[in-house]
Amino acid sequence: MNSNIFNYHIVRTFLRRLLTEEKFKNVTPPDYLKNKCYIDNKYAFYLGIDAIIKYDQIIEDEAFINNYINDLKKIFIRYRNYNYIQNGIYSTICKNVAMKLEINNIHTVSSREKILRYVYNKYIVNGYFYFGFSSNYLNEIKLMGIDTNTFFLDDNLAYINDIFQKKSGKKLFLNNKTTITDDAVVATYFAFLSPYYLADMVENPLFKNNKINRECFYRHDLINIKNSISKVCFNEGIDLYTSKDIVNSFSSYYISNSKKEIKPCLAKINRRCLKKDKLSDIDYIIKDTDLKLATALGLILESRYSSCNIQKHILPSDIEIMEIPTYQEFLTIPLNLITTNKLIENAEKIKANEYIVTNNIKANSYGIISLAYIGLLFILIGIVLTLFISFGGA
Repeated sequence: MNSNIFNYHIVRTFLRRLLTEEKFKNVTPPDYLKNKCYIDNKYAFYLGIDAIIKYDQIIEDEAFINNYINDLKKIFIRYRNYNYIQNGIYSTICKNVAMKLEINNIHTVSSREKILRYVYNKYIVNGYFYFGFSSNYLNEIKLMGIDTNTFFLDDNLAYINDIFQKKSGKKLFLNNKTTITDDAVVATYFAFLSPYYLADMVENPLFKNNKINRECFYRHDLINIKNSISKVCFNEGIDLYTSKDIVNSFSSYYISNSKKEIKPCLAKINRRCLKKDKLSDIDYIIKDTDLKLATALGLILESRYSSCNIQKHILPSDIEIMEIPTYQEFLTIPLNLITTNKLIENAEKIKANEYIVTNNIKANSYGIISLAYIGLLFILIGIVLTLFISFGGA
């Protein structure tokens, strides 16, 4: 597909329903995610994003997107159990791969092998690991790639951490090592929680008290984030004066470092550069005809590295960037657009939020483009006037 799949109306409105409608909020995640991530009431939404990313990587064809989304709607409406939903998604992917490969009967041994080999090549051999981050760090990742310490505590955050640690003996920001994953659910979870220090706080056991509202970190709701920090300070017995210093220092840092619009982003990392572009059991998966097709497909697509330490520096040339709409953008998509697959025409808006580096200074590319067009306009006016004078003199 030639454009970001999340810019399709039908995709946006489908994901909005999963995010907002009550009937989808009781889809619960598996235990490994429950213990790792705060996905209360949102797991259906993240499953939907994962299904869209898999379509984009495996099917790569606009022709089937309407049918694919309509099938997904039926699956999510019918089931509340994670396993049933996931199996339905795999069956739908099989169906669309068969259509793309013009396979009429998916039940033969040869058809099964064609479908599974195709998915294996797309998703594993030529596939990706993922790293979730926010657009604040887009320049850094495009220019320098990803390392074990891509994100670190600068002096301001270290100052806040030091004050908190002196008073409580604990850390406010854990500043864990950078990890990557082959699980798009985990990666998008951290993309929505970015900047990284917000993810640090949400994952910190100090914020896992039932009375602390962690939803505010997803929505970048500074007022409630400050309230959450105040509650943690109170719970740790930190005096009011120090608590105010911590909250005000964090607020000042957040405001000074936040752009008007922070986008969740995925860095798609070429599996080949990580030497994880093969499955040792692929022949068993393909040839064991006792496995149902959707089950076999799941063995290829399911995560085997939900959290993976970076062994070496990942170069920018091995990374592709995918931008995901914010929660607010999903919440404001009108439901009456659900039947169309017309691309959202927001090219100017996208340009306005892309940043490039010129002489080590971050510059707004929309402004640069605007100035370039103004320059071209003056040149064209000059040419027209010259021609007019020339012909007038003749």
